[in-house]
Amino acid sequence: MSSSDEDEVIKDKKSLGTSIPTCRTPLHVVGVQPETPVAWSKNGMYLTFVSGNYSILIVKKIENKRGQQTVLNFQIAATLEGHTKPVSSLIFHPTRPILISGGFEGIFIWDLENSTLKQRISPDNYQNAHEGTVECFEFLQDGKCLITGSADSTLKIWDMRGERVVCIETINAHKTAILVLSFCPSNSLLASSGRDSVIKLWNVTKLLKYFGNQEGDKKNDKSGVTVVQDRIIEGHRGDIVTLSWQQDGIYLWSGARDNQAMKWNINTRLQEETIKRHKGDVKKVVLVKGGAVILTASADGYIKSWEIQAKQNTDEENVQEESNINGFEDQIENEELKKLLSNTKDVKKLLRKEDVNNATILNKCKAHEEGIFTMAPCPVAPLIVTTSRYNSVRIWGIGNGFKMNLIHEFVGHHGSINDIEIAEEGEGGNERNSIFTCSLDYTIHQYDVLTMSRMLKIDLGCSVNTISVPPEKNILYAGGTNYNIHGFALNETSVESENTNLCMRREVVRFIGHGGRIIFCAVSPNGNMMASASSDFKLITWKLKNKWRPTICNRGQLDKHKGIDFYLEQPSKFQITQDQYLVPEIVKPKKKYEAHEGIVQQVVFDRTGGYMISTGNDHKMIIWKVKEKSGSISILAEYPDAHDGAISGACWCTDTVNAKQFATCSWDRTVKIWNFDTRSKKITAIKTLEYHLDKVNDIDVSADQSFLFSCSSDFTVRCYELTKPYNCVAVYSVLREGPLNCIRVGTDSFVTGSENGLIRIWPSYIEQYYDMFKDEIGEFEKKKLALQQLEEDHQKKNN
Repeated sequence: MSSSDEDEVIKDKKSLGTSIPTCRTPLHVVGVQPETPVAWSKNGMYLTFVSGNYSILIVKKIENKRGQQTVLNFQIAATLEGHTKPVSSLIFHPTRPILISGGFEGIFIWDLENSTLKQRISPDNYQNAHEGTVECFEFLQDGKCLITGSADSTLKIWDMRGERVVCIETINAHKTAILVLSFCPSNSLLASSGRDSVIKLWNVTKLLKYFGNQEGDKKNDKSGVTVVQDRIIEGHRGDIVTLSWQQDGIYLWSGARDNQAMKWNINTRLQEETIKRHKGDVKKVVLVKGGAVILTASADGYIKSWEIQAKQNTDEENVQEESNINGFEDQIENEELKKLLSNTKDVKKLLRKEDVNNATILNKCKAHEEGIFTMAPCPVAPLIVTTSRYNSVRIWGIGNGFKMNLIHEFVGHHGSINDIEIAEEGEGGNERNSIFTCSLDYTIHQYDVLTMSRMLKIDLGCSVNTISVPPEKNILYAGGTNYNIHGFALNETSVESENTNLCMRREVVRFIGHGGRIIFCAVSPNGNMMASASSDFKLITWKLKNKWRPTICNRGQLDKHKGIDFYLEQPSKFQITQDQYLVPEIVKPKKKYEAHEGIVQQVVFDRTGGYMISTGNDHKMIIWKVKEKSGSISILAEYPDAHDGAISGACWCTDTVNAKQFATCSWDRTVKIWNFDTRSKKITAIKTLEYHLDKVNDIDVSADQSFLFSCSSDFTVRCYELTKPYNCVAVYSVLREGPLNCIRVGTDSFVTGSENGLIRIWPSYIEQYYDMFKDEIGEFEKKKLALQQLEEDHQKKNN
């Protein structure tokens, strides 16, 4: 960068000393907090969980009629921004549009009508706040009273009746962290438990009386608000994480980290039932039909349903009818579920039985491979939501025989995002957009942008560095650390086979020829050729076809198939039926090029398919002439030292009659605008943009070629005008939640992928989204202002 360029940057008054519109809230976030809590609203219409950046997502259940069937869908209705650390607990207010969240940062009270934070309670701003992580909540008296349990071993009682939530009592309840609370209206007992493996029962009769008095005022209540310890139950040998009352108030179920679920008679304090058939912590126990059937969820990943043999109750004469479902309330309208719950004996006949004391297993489902963190039933419908120990939320329908049917899932990557593709379909604003992402976690995902649900998952078996989807969207090409490029069929138009249905979402073609990991691959606009970049210092071109011809054969034929030795190492990976295997078509390179003296970082076709840019860590960029019919390329121009660091990205910008403008970004923290004269074959530098504080990892241009976007390891995206003087007009910040690796720009939004696995969809800087931006002076601008002030002070001293 020349001194004149530096002076131009420093003297650019439009970006110095003035505020720049800054957006800190994405439109959507794809990714789930590991071990996220989850909660349903009382009417079963809303579900909430925590995303990977600790924002709280409110999901709305939508029912659509398709003929005689009701199809459920779930869409993100609101995002609540405020937490910056993991959230431990969530609960909807039973009668008001309020959500309570808790965690390391204290208690947050959210106004759901405006999606705003009403009140935050933490040691920093409230004298009687919990001094440890808030782990659990329970409402009493229709939400007038909130009880919280914390890692500080205390219970706190909060008055919810006013505009501000007020603590009215603190109870030193346990010796260690309190993890779970459960209230039983039948006996006015509150159960609490946690890391001390002890269940404590608290009589809250006087508390209920206090909150039952609408005019109640603690100052005038001479008896005080007290919670009295009633009894203690012991028996588990691990942290107790779930408690569920039977409606009669005589029996209490518990689940713990000793892999057991236990049923307690609270009058005798004796254990009357034990389920030991899980191989991990019992995370949740849900009672169905008043305890005649229970569902258990475990860290071993399984949900199991059990029929509990009834016992004659001699402890209480006046026992209420056990017709309610703990979690599935009286107002269930689904006749199929009513029938299901009233015929557990018929279910028992149909399924394999396995007796455990007085419990018989009815069904089991592997809900999460990585283990279940928690489970919550919908109050009014046969739905269960589960969350994993890592980063997924799944919604299940309960069918006949308590069979679990996956309806919807929210899931993110748990490795760095390396590449993104946007697939936009439809016209007139009715498009159903989706995005494809790939990661170091070996997987490729496709997400529906509207619902944030995962539509497709492909496991490549190695870290995936790059993906490319042609305009027809009929095949997905992916490359990674196994040196090959794999093509997966997305629809039947990409395959020529007698059994095209067997080929869908499977590998139908493989490109073999690189001697190093695949860094990037790109398909030409017409879809006739592909170029790939690799760590073997080579750039390869490949001829593409409209239809690929994989081979479907049995195991005997597979063993004799020529040229597929690598398939025989893992034959099960290519198995499609019990005796059928899919052998992808093998493609060899059209031509190899060794024009770079280092790793080839990126290859980019222009919109016409006539030109291509390649960049590398040798600081060089090359412009190629593309001959799409023959699948070959030739060098038009080279620029050996285009940047002072590895050139991580490139994109074509605007075109004139005899020139093409393009941009590059680099680990030297800069973005550069270039002009390529198509007649003289000369590359000229136009502008160097020094706005980032760390390496720039990727760039892309808007569809109308008005704006250029760059993403960086400094946790920001910068948006620039593509007209002189190329000002930075907007900044997007992720609050230091993972460096940003890649970016792709759509029609009115763009997508970023980060090193921590989060995918964010951001609003473009256009009029419809202006209210999402606030004028701020960013870190770069502050740094420049400080330098400018130092120069001025130095000049004053010299004068």
